[in-house]
Amino acid sequence: MPKFIGSMKKLRYLDLSHSFDFAIVPHEWGNLTELEVLDLHGYYRVGAIDDFQWLSHLQALKYLDMSGIHVNKSRDFMQVISALPSLSHLSLSHCGLCNFHLSFDCLANSTALHLEYLDLSMNSLGGPIPSIPFQNMTSLEYLDLSMNSLGGPIPSIPFQNMTSLEFLDLSWNSLGGPIPSIPFQNMTSLEFLDLSGNSLGGPIPSIPFQNMTSLRHLYLFSNSFISSVPRWFNNLRSLIDLNLANNFLQSIEGGLFSFLREQPFLESLCLDDNKLHEEIFSVEGSSSGPIGENFKQLRISNNFLQGTLPDWLFHLKNLTVLDLSYNQLHGTIPSPYDWLCLRVLRLSSNQFTGNIPDAFGRLQVLSILDLSNNLLNGTIPHSLGQLQYLFSLDLSANSLRGTISEIHFSNFSKLRLLDTSNNHLAIKVDSDWIPPFNLRLQGGIPVTIKYCRNLKILDLGENKISGSVPHWIGPCFPLLQILRLRENMFNGSIPSQLCLLSALQILDMAVNNLTGTIPNCLGHMKGMKLNKSIDEGNSLSPTDASTTVPNPPPADTDWTQEHVEQVVKGMDLDYTTLDLKLMESLPCSPDCEA
Repeated sequence: MPKFIGSMKKLRYLDLSHSFDFAIVPHEWGNLTELEVLDLHGYYRVGAIDDFQWLSHLQALKYLDMSGIHVNKSRDFMQVISALPSLSHLSLSHCGLCNFHLSFDCLANSTALHLEYLDLSMNSLGGPIPSIPFQNMTSLEYLDLSMNSLGGPIPSIPFQNMTSLEFLDLSWNSLGGPIPSIPFQNMTSLEFLDLSGNSLGGPIPSIPFQNMTSLRHLYLFSNSFISSVPRWFNNLRSLIDLNLANNFLQSIEGGLFSFLREQPFLESLCLDDNKLHEEIFSVEGSSSGPIGENFKQLRISNNFLQGTLPDWLFHLKNLTVLDLSYNQLHGTIPSPYDWLCLRVLRLSSNQFTGNIPDAFGRLQVLSILDLSNNLLNGTIPHSLGQLQYLFSLDLSANSLRGTISEIHFSNFSKLRLLDTSNNHLAIKVDSDWIPPFNLRLQGGIPVTIKYCRNLKILDLGENKISGSVPHWIGPCFPLLQILRLRENMFNGSIPSQLCLLSALQILDMAVNNLTGTIPNCLGHMKGMKLNKSIDEGNSLSPTDASTTVPNPPPADTDWTQEHVEQVVKGMDLDYTTLDLKLMESLPCSPDCEA
C-alpha cells in the first residue's frame, strides 16, 4: 500500500478495494485521523496483515471493510477493532478468523455495542455460536455468519436482544436441532432470514415466525425439515421469496392453489428435492378469483408429483420460471396462452404424452425449453422457430417423428444448446443453408458424424468437447480439407489415423490438453505438400521469404464463399476467398510445441 496516502490528513473517504495483490499497510496510515470510510476488500486471501496499530489511530472511522485480507492470529486485531468508538459498519468476510478472535472479553464492553453492520462470513468460526460478542449488540441491523463451521443448536442468548435486526444469515454451517422460538420472536423488523445448508430438522414451527410481519425473504433449503409446508405461512403477508428445497416435506397444507392465493406478494416459491405428491395440486373450494398476481417463479422438480397439470396453473399470467421436471406427471401439455412472460420451462423426465403445443411459439421471451425424457409424439411444430430469444432447446428422449427443416430454426439466432437425440426425426435442409445460431458443444464428438463421409470442412472449435480425439476421423472423411478442434478440452494423444486425411490442408488442434508426441506421418500428408512453383504476389506471402502454392483442392470444391479464422503464434488470421485456397498449416500451440 502506498505510504504517501498517510500524508493526506484531511482524507475522509478511501476506497482501495481490488487494487493490490498484497496487503502491507504502512504505519503512516495512522495519520488519517479524520478518515470515516476505509475499504480495502479484495480478492480473497490477497495477503496478511500482522500489525494493526495504525488502525487504532483512526478514531473517526465509521466504515471498515477488510474482506479477503488474512489477519492470521494477530492478538491485537480484535482489541484494536473494539477500541474504534465510531465504527458502525464492519466487514471481515474470508479473513481467516477463528474462535480465537472472538474470545476477548474486551468485545463485551466496546465499540461493538454500536455496530449496525457485521459480516463475519466465510471464516473458520467453529463450535457453538458464542454469546460474546453478540449478546449486547442491540443496534445490529445486519449480521452475516454464513459459511463457517458453527455447530450445535441455534442458541437464544446471542440473538435475544437483537430487536433491530433486519438481515440474518446463518446458512452453510453445521447447526442442528429444531428452529428455536425465543431468539426469533423478538425480531419483528427482520426482512431477510437464511438458515439454509444446515442440519435443522423437525416440522417447521410457527412460533418463531409469528411476529415476523416484515419478513420478505426466507431460505430454509438444504436442511432436514419434515411433514408439510404449514398453512400459517399465510400470515407472513410481506413474503416475496420462499425457498424450502432439499428437505423431506411431503405436502402443502391446504394445497398449492390456496397457498398462492393467500400470499398476495409472493413472487418465488422453490420446493425442489422434497417428497411432495400429487395432492398439492388439489383445490379446496372454488378455484375462481385472482391467484398469484405477483407470482413469477415456481420450482417443484424432483418430487413425486403425479396426475395431470391443473388448469389454474395456466392462468398465472406473470409466471417467468416453471420447473416441474423429474416427477411422475402425465397427460397432455395444455396450450399456455397466458404464459406470455415465461422465460424458463422445464417439464423433463415426466410421462407427458401427445403433441408439443403449437402455442409454444407464442412464448416470445422464452429462453429455455426442456421437454426431454417424456412420451411426446407427433411432429415438432414450426412455431418453435419463432422463439427468437431461445437459448436452450432439449427435446431428446421422446417419440417425436417427422422432418426438421430450416423453418424450425428460422429465428434461433441466440440458440446455444440443442438436443433432439433419441427420437425418430429426420433432418432435411438445403445444402447452402447457414444456421442462424452458433451452438456450444459439450461431451464427446457425436459418433453419428462419422456417417457424413462427404464432409470437406469440420469446425468444432471453441466448445467444451472433452475426451480423446476419435480415431475414426481419419478413415471416415476422405474429402476433409479443414479440421478445426481448437479451444476444447480434448486429452490424450493425437491419433495417427489423422494421417489418412489425404485432402487435409488445415489442421488446428491448439489450446487443448493433448499429450504425447506428434505423429511423424503428419509431415507427409498429401494435401499439405507444396508445389515447386512460387507465388510471390499472393497476400499470404511473407515479406522475407517466398511462399509456395499447395496442390489445388478437388475440382468440385468451391471455397470462394468460405470463411476460416485461425490463430497462429498468438495472431488472429482471417482467411476468405483466394487467401483460403492458398493456405495450409498445422498449428500446435503449447499443447504440443517442442
